[in-house]
Amino acid sequence: MEKISYFYPQVPTLISVTQPLFAQLDKDADTVAELKINGTHLILKRFSDRHFEFWGRDGKKLKYNPSSKVLEALDRLEWEGDCELDGELEHTKVHSRKHTVMLHDVIIWNGEILTDKTFAERRKILESLFGGRVILMSIVEKRDYEQLKNLIVYPSIQWKKDYKKIYDEYIKFEEVEGLVVKKLSALLRVGTRDCPIVTSMFKVRRPHKNYRF
Repeated sequence: MEKISYFYPQVPTLISVTQPLFAQLDKDADTVAELKINGTHLILKRFSDRHFEFWGRDGKKLKYNPSSKVLEALDRLEWEGDCELDGELEHTKVHSRKHTVMLHDVIIWNGEILTDKTFAERRKILESLFGGRVILMSIVEKRDYEQLKNLIVYPSIQWKKDYKKIYDEYIKFEEVEGLVVKKLSALLRVGTRDCPIVTSMFKVRRPHKNYRF
């Protein structure tokens, strides 16, 4: 089995919820907001022989033994060839969340690296993995999130407006760290030695004494 080469994922620029930029992004039609889950950054590799590997953003395999339910849920998705996806592993940081995978971007699909695809185009590929299910909420609906997060493997939820309201509502969940706002037109950037910090994604997270903005 030929292994997928490792590409370091792009990481967002950190901003504060009180910065004017956050309010400006809410008015930008080229953006969407997603929940930032408080998990372990996951690079999920899937091979065409239906084998999965769990890597971190530091280029090393995670010390994680997936449950049979996780592997079964991943195997049921609509894969195409060798793939590498970006996401979060919910297992160690929040006591109530174990053996759960949230996926939010596609780096490699069917053996091809997607650096020529916009985030909007990559999102459609991610949705095809889940049978075309679109997780785009026009209003704050915590009931829908409660149902979605009960899945073992699920795609990130997206909103197109009211980012501050969403932030205020969802940081009440212990597993939600904040929001990541992404430019739909942005091309994928990856690193070969480390994670590139990009200005097409912005992370705003809940206040904490150990966080530095």
